[in-house]
Formats: sequence, C-alpha cells, structure tokens
Amino acid sequence: MGDRSEFFDTPLPSPITEFVCQVMSNMDGQQHYANGTAVIVSPFLALSARHVIEEHWRIHEGEREMFPGEGTGRFSLILAQLVGLELNLWTVTRLWTSGHTDIVAFRLTPYSPGAMAYTFRHLTLDLLPPAVGERISAFGYHSNEIEERDHEIVLLQGAATTHGTVLEVHDEFRDKARLRFPCFRTNARFDGGMSGGPVFNAAGHLCGMICSALPPTADDEDHASYVVSLWPAMAIMIELDREGHPKGVRYPMFELVRDNMLVARNADRVSVGEAEGTDSPPISLRGR
Repeated sequence: MGDRSEFFDTPLPSPITEFVCQVMSNMDGQQHYANGTAVIVSPFLALSARHVIEEHWRIHEGEREMFPGEGTGRFSLILAQLVGLELNLWTVTRLWTSGHTDIVAFRLTPYSPGAMAYTFRHLTLDLLPPAVGERISAFGYHSNEIEERDHEIVLLQGAATTHGTVLEVHDEFRDKARLRFPCFRTNARFDGGMSGGPVFNAAGHLCGMICSALPPTADDEDHASYVVSLWPAMAIMIELDREGHPKGVRYPMFELVRDNMLVARNADRVSVGEAEGTDSPPISLRGR
C-alpha cells in the first residue's frame, strides 16, 4: 500500500469553488442534468474531462455521434461557479477536444449578472505530472441533483476534497483501450461526478484533471485512481479571442502560455509542432 489517502466532504461555499464549477446541461430549458466538474484556468476558458461531456451528449443527443475535435450539440451546456454565496452561471459557447488527451476545453460566455461582473483570477498550471511518491490533492462535485420547485431550478451539490500519493506516471499511455493518453495513478479516492475536477501537486499548482477510479476490493487495497496529465492539452486547437491577434483563427492552446493568458510552469519542456488542417498538432514532452 502507498501512503495514506484521505477523503473529506467539503462544506459549501469554499474558496476553491471560485475556480471549480459544476457541469450542467439542458435541452430547450427542459431535461436538466448535472454531472461532472470543470475548472476555470484563465479568462473565459475552462477545462474538464471529455468523457463528462460525452455523458451529457448521450443524455440529450442519444446515439447521434459527437463531432470529433469540436463538439456541436443541440443542448445547452452551463457551468455553475459558486463565488461566496453567489452562483455565477456561464454558457459554454464552444468546446474543443483532441485525440491526444481526455481533456476538453470550453469557451465561456456570461449567462448571469454575477458572471457578467466577475473579474477572473488565474490558476497556476504545472505542465509536468508530479513525481512518483509526491502527494496530490483534488476537488470535485461527487453528488449533484437538479430539482424543479415552484418554477425554479434548484441545484443540490455535494463536494469533496481528496488527498493521496502518486504511484505511477505514464508519459505515453497506460493502455491502448481505455487510458490511451498520458496520465498518472494515485491512491486518492475519486467518486463519481468528480471527473474533470482539478488535481494539485504539492506546490499547489494545477497538474492534472480527475479521470477515472476503481475502488478497492479488499480492506488492505488502495484506490486505483487516474489523473490525465495537462501537457497534451496544450495541442488542443481552440479559438479564443486574444488582444493583438486576428479573430476567428484557431491555434493550439499552448499559444495562450506564450501570450501569458495561461500561467504555466515547465512550459519549456513542452514542444508543439505545426497543425495540419483541423487536426491537433503533434506534441511531445522533452526530457522524459
């Protein structure tokens, strides 16, 4: 067994919820659904897990295939951000994915007055995964329910903070069937709904996103939880307006690091090639 893991229910509101959002969706104001977690990393940009969005897609779109690279659905995708006692709502107006990673990127548009008045704060990212033996912390909404009461939509949230130790790091993939991307294993407990939530290294920097978990099958076993590494997401082709650049042009997310719109450590270890067509460009991690 590795070092001890810890899991705590987190009372709300909490300072972390300014950065971490509940993922919700609806179809034409009906079929309200809440599941999964996302994290705001820079102005009008959030990250989550692709499989979270695929679940929302199945709820509203059925068997209709999700478009690769850039998802276009008929349903509305909304992030709920709790800042103090105020719930800010953001509409996801574009989303982008890549075959390199399970991470999905969202372009946010204010939906509520609080979101319109909100002043963004940056999280610091570390594009390198933590080392084996390093302690990590994570946060996510493990339970969520939407109720309709007297023509109002009420969001019931349950959140948790979890701690654990990194046990394995996979710089390419863990397997070619399920975890086909760079990731790392920890004994931290991740419950359903926490997928897409942020994982922080010992320095407090965002180093990955909650991906999947298997609970122990015996009292002397650890949780087998997986975190998707951040660096491959830098190759996701996005379209977010940047001062001094033409609008309507897609570019790798790594350009936000170069423009100081994303604060990222170890960016010098990441190399992003030229994009061909609409595909994500090749990306590599130097010195691993």
